[in-house]
Amino acid sequence: MRPSRLIPFALLAAASTASALDLGNTVFYGDSITQGGAGYASYRYEVWKYLVDNNVGHTFVGSQTGAYQNNAGTIPSYQGQTFSNVHDGHWGWRASWESGAVALPSGRYNTNNLGSGVLSNWLGLTNTYQVNGDSTGMTTTNISTATYSGATYTPDTAFILLGTNDIGSSGGPKDTTGDATYANISLMVQQLQQKNPNVRVYLLSVPPAASFTTTMQSAVSNLNASLAANNLSTGTSSVSYVDIRHGFDPASGASTHDGTHPSAQGQKVVANNIAAALGLGPRTVGLVRRDAAAFVTQRVTSLPGTTAGTALYRTGTGWSVGTGGTMALNASGGASVLQSNWAIASGATYSVEVELQMLAGGTNNNFVFWADDGTGGAVAGFLRVYADKTAWGYTGANAYTSVLDYNANTDGFHSFRLVYDGAAYQVWRDGMLIGESLAGSSAVAGSNKLLLGNYTSSETTAAIVKSVSIDTTGAYAAASLAAVPEPSAYGLMGAAGLAVAVFARRRRKAV
Repeated sequence: MRPSRLIPFALLAAASTASALDLGNTVFYGDSITQGGAGYASYRYEVWKYLVDNNVGHTFVGSQTGAYQNNAGTIPSYQGQTFSNVHDGHWGWRASWESGAVALPSGRYNTNNLGSGVLSNWLGLTNTYQVNGDSTGMTTTNISTATYSGATYTPDTAFILLGTNDIGSSGGPKDTTGDATYANISLMVQQLQQKNPNVRVYLLSVPPAASFTTTMQSAVSNLNASLAANNLSTGTSSVSYVDIRHGFDPASGASTHDGTHPSAQGQKVVANNIAAALGLGPRTVGLVRRDAAAFVTQRVTSLPGTTAGTALYRTGTGWSVGTGGTMALNASGGASVLQSNWAIASGATYSVEVELQMLAGGTNNNFVFWADDGTGGAVAGFLRVYADKTAWGYTGANAYTSVLDYNANTDGFHSFRLVYDGAAYQVWRDGMLIGESLAGSSAVAGSNKLLLGNYTSSETTAAIVKSVSIDTTGAYAAASLAAVPEPSAYGLMGAAGLAVAVFARRRRKAV
C-alpha cells in the first residue's frame, strides 16, 4: 500500500478535455441517500447528467434497480438519453452490513426493494451470506446462511457513501467514534480490489444529519478525516476521497428534504462536488460552452462611466475604483447598480457573468442580478449572491424563492453566470450548475432591464467586482470548472495513473 497523494486539479481538468473518458462498469454503494426514495432519484441521477454532458463512457452496475419500495416515481430522460437506475444503495443499511462484517438483520433484506446479499456476493467472491433472526440484527448469534441469487459484476469505478446509519441509526449499536465504520469501508475497498486489482474507488464524505448529537457529529468528523487520510491505494488501484459537503447544509431545509436525505437541489450540489473530483467539464443543459472572456457583446474589467444608454453604465454613489482596477461597491441607503443598455427582443437568449467577491456586511448584504426576458417580457431572472449562499427568485426585499447553494463567497473571487435560454433560467457558480431550468418572477418583470449590484435603498451591498461579461447573441454554458478550495481533499488521489490513460481503461463486462 502507499499513501494518497495530491494530483493538481488542472491535470484532471486536462484529462477531461484531452479525450473522452470511460469509467467502465460504475457502481454506487450506500444507504438510502444513494438508493433514493419517494419522489427522488438520489444524487446518482445528477452525476449521470454530468456524464452525459461530458460524453463519459460508463455502464451502471449493481444488484439493485430502483428506489426504496420502488417508489421513486418517473425519472426524466436527459439529452435524449434514459437513466439506468442500477446501483447498490440499500435503504437503512450500514457499512458493517454491506462489508459482511455483521449479519443482515431480519426485515432489512429481501423486502421493500432493500436487496439482499453483501458486497462479496455482488462481486461473485462467494455465494453465501450471514443472516440473523434477531430483530436488532446486531448480534452474531443464531447465524444461518442463504444463497445469493443476484447477478454479479466487476466494477471498474466505485463510489462509496456509507456511515450515516452506522453512526446515527436507532436500529442497533451506534459507532460512537467512526473508527468501526472506517474499518468496514476499508474492508469493502479490499474486496473490490480483490475482484479487480485496477479498480478506482472514490470514498465520499458523510454529510452529518441535522438531528445528529454532538457525539454523532464528532464521529462523522473523525470518519471523514480517516477517509481523507486513507492509505488504501495500491500500485494499480486508486482510492480517493471526495468531500461532497461543499455548498451543502443539512440543517438548512434547502439541501435536504428531511434533514438527512438530499433534496433535488442538494443532490445537484453533491453531484457538482463529485464532478469536480472526476475533473469533468461543466453541465451544459444542452447549450454550447463559451468562456466569458469570449462573449461577443460586452466585457468590462474596469469601472464604467455614468452615461445612460451606453452598453454598461453605473448609477448611484456606491461605486468606486477598487484595488488593482477592480470595481468596488459599498452601497447602503441608496440603489447603486451597473446597468446595461439591454435592448433585447422578447424571448431572446442571453448570458451574463460577473466575477465578484462579497465583503463583510449586514444581514441584508447581497449582490443582485436582475435581468428580464426582453422587451415586453413577462418574467425576470432574479439572482442574489450573499456572503454565505446563493439564492434565486424574488418575493420581496431580501426575500427569495430558494437557496441554490451554501458556499462562502467572501474567500475570493467567484464567477456567477445567469443565462436565459428563451424558456427558463440557468445559473452556474464557478462553472458548477447550481440552478437548472429555473422559473422567473413576474413580480420584478420589466422591459429591457439588466441591473447588477444593489437595487434598492432597503438593502446593502459590500462587494468587489473584477469583471462583467454580457452576451446578447445567445445562451452559453460555462466553459470550465474551477478548482474547489481547501479543506476539500478532491485531489487526494491514491495512484499516480489518474489521467487520461486511467480513465480510458478497457470497459469490463458484467459476469
